[in-house]
Amino acid sequence: MDHHFGHLDYHAYMGMILLPMLALCSIKNLKYLAPFSMLANVLQMVGLALIFFYLLQDLPRTWERKMFASW
Repeated sequence: MDHHFGHLDYHAYMGMILLPMLALCSIKNLKYLAPFSMLANVLQMVGLALIFFYLLQDLPRTWERKMFASW
């Protein structure tokens, strides 16, 4: 948190998140909540794609690795 937002108390951060969460939780009709759900799904897939992108960077070639471990 300090790297991106400067020094911010965790209680203040939780208070800022609480208001949008309460607004989303008070929606009674699900058709109004569907766009937020779709946005959350898209953001989750983008995050997963970024994780795999950085995870699979600079892998050694398969022929440079041993096929079996020596026990």
